[in-house]
Amino acid sequence: MITNLVDVHAHTIPGVDDGSRNEQVSLEILKEEYSMGMRHQFCTPHMNDRSEMEAIPRMKQLLEHLKAACKADCPELNLYLGYELGPDFDILGAMKTEGEKLTMGDTDYILIGPLFSGQSNNMMDMFYDLQTAGYVPILAHPERMGYYQKDPSILQEYVEKGVLLQVNAPSLMGRYGDTTKHFCRELIDHNWVSFVASDNHRAHAESRMYKGYEYISRHWSSELADRLLIENGLKVINNLVIENEEPLGWHKTKKSFWQVLFKK
Repeated sequence: MITNLVDVHAHTIPGVDDGSRNEQVSLEILKEEYSMGMRHQFCTPHMNDRSEMEAIPRMKQLLEHLKAACKADCPELNLYLGYELGPDFDILGAMKTEGEKLTMGDTDYILIGPLFSGQSNNMMDMFYDLQTAGYVPILAHPERMGYYQKDPSILQEYVEKGVLLQVNAPSLMGRYGDTTKHFCRELIDHNWVSFVASDNHRAHAESRMYKGYEYISRHWSSELADRLLIENGLKVINNLVIENEEPLGWHKTKKSFWQVLFKK
């Protein structure tokens, strides 16, 4: 069995956002993922503006309680506090004035969630400001955004300027529809993706992390699965530089007969 899977995006701190509603649900999620090889998870509740930072002490307290609650069934599991930050959030200003880091654990990596309602006009400027200040932005699940699907050149500019992309494992399996599924696979084919994560909000019948690892191993390679679901995540934990393969310029790949037949 695969071990040491690293989930960089999940909503498992109970009762703080649209994710897990209580500790029982959180434990169900963690036990299922742990049983199939996950050993590290960043718990990343939504945070869209400075006023929501008032909840950080409670989030930290809930996370410590969750760690203790899952210790017996998941003895080797490591949980870290992170955040999925809104793209119109003055992140640098908030960290300076509030004295709280909004990073992935105690690292220089910052997870940003795009708007579902439409593209933020501030995104590139925000990425530049974060990078200038020494942080590494990670863009969460861009494969789900219609505006990126229509104009992949926006993502290409991000990637070429050092922004890391994280896709959701369920996107690969068609959980969000065929358009998202195919776009997600194109992003991987173009070497634009650095992480595959669960984005778990609730308990499921199977491990999203394991299914993602299995799928990428089967359709690409176990080496790529290792990089996207283990190695790069461990580099985030240890605050190390992530070096990916050279990103390819956008060109929609033509599917072979076998890809169409087996729905790759």
